[in-house]
Amino acid sequence: DGQRITWPRVSATCDFIKPVRFEDVVDVLLTVNRRGTKSLTFGFVFTHAGVEVARGQVTAACCRIEDHKLVAIVIPEFIGSKIEEHAATKSD
Repeated sequence: DGQRITWPRVSATCDFIKPVRFEDVVDVLLTVNRRGTKSLTFGFVFTHAGVEVARGQVTAACCRIEDHKLVAIVIPEFIGSKIEEHAATKSD
């Protein structure tokens, strides 16, 4: 409908488990851990050679750009209908 929508990050965490070195190939598994009314929380699991090396998450708010300001809005249905939540995988 002509709205300009953006997703600023409002929270980010990362726990480092094992070191990796320069030029190591790292795989990243991305999941949607939570779909709120106005935000999404993504989970990340980083692995190297099949071994988990880090785990984190990022929460982003759905915002409309209005007169050079960000206004939090409900996630539009045309976006929300394409998002599936997945249970976070924990190795605790």
